[in-house]
Amino acid sequence: MDHQGMLFETSLISRLNPKIAMGMGGGSLDLKLQILSRSFGEAFDDHYHQLQDLRASIPSPSLTDSPAFSADDHIVQVTLTALNGDLSIAERSLTLNSKNNSIPVGRASKSVTKGILGAADNAWFDSPVMSRNHATIEFNSEDMTVTIQDIGSMHGTYLNDFELPKDTPTVINDGDVVVFGAEVRRGPEVFPACSFRVNYKPVPYK
Repeated sequence: MDHQGMLFETSLISRLNPKIAMGMGGGSLDLKLQILSRSFGEAFDDHYHQLQDLRASIPSPSLTDSPAFSADDHIVQVTLTALNGDLSIAERSLTLNSKNNSIPVGRASKSVTKGILGAADNAWFDSPVMSRNHATIEFNSEDMTVTIQDIGSMHGTYLNDFELPKDTPTVINDGDVVVFGAEVRRGPEVFPACSFRVNYKPVPYK
């Protein structure tokens, strides 16, 4: 190797690792390369183990701590589309979640002070065939199901033409038809039962 090549070699090694350049002194190029390679290997091992120690020191979040598994994220929107009976509000939209998982169903009152006026976001209906406390609609966040339960109404609750037993939660499937009450005649007047098509879907967490 000429003098210029040796200067270039020494300069390169000095930039990469000054300690190696000082310790190598003279010697063949092969020997210098072996020393240089061994030093880089040791440095790589040191950095690798430092990264492993750092990674081990950082606690891994558990699934229950992850926002994706928060109970508050489970939200379902239940839509009641009026088919018969109280048609004053064509569609009701009820939002249920893990904490507020139940909504009452019953006969509305025209008295503002009672706080049970019919609205698009509740299940109070202006119908004489329904009891004041007629039923409840509930959301089970564990299995993501919606159920309906008659809580002792006078004229009953029906799901797809089958009368539901009292105080027994029954699963509602998307597209089912639920009927509250039965047709009632008062003299010449006829009051039909309140029937609704039920649709529900999970609502994305925001």
